[in-house]
Amino acid sequence: MTFANFGTLGTLPGKRDDLIAILTRPSNELSNAGCLLYEVGTNDNDPNTVFVAELWESAEAHGASLQLESVRAAITEAMPLLLWRNGWLPFPRLWFSTQIIKLLLQWAAGIGLFSTTKHIW
Repeated sequence: MTFANFGTLGTLPGKRDDLIAILTRPSNELSNAGCLLYEVGTNDNDPNTVFVAELWESAEAHGASLQLESVRAAITEAMPLLLWRNGWLPFPRLWFSTQIIKLLLQWAAGIGLFSTTKHIW
């Protein structure tokens, strides 16, 4: 069953773009591990927050991805940049198509939740 994860990551002042650089590195490993969609967004009015939306083939695929060496290295690199982790909304029992996720992201951007996104795959 498809698994979706949405949330925000707070960064230390001035570290948002550094975090985005880590989160948006191309990775064939993630798509091979079952990542269907990975979006990173920002809001110009909140310069220390990064919005993340993930869509996975299953909760198990998401969990397994956290064991990949490249993911573990990225987490280790990102942790010192984080001020807080807030608002994660896992949806393990709901099915979301890629089109629905894109519509949700467009809606969130439309109400000013974030102003830019970067599609990874």
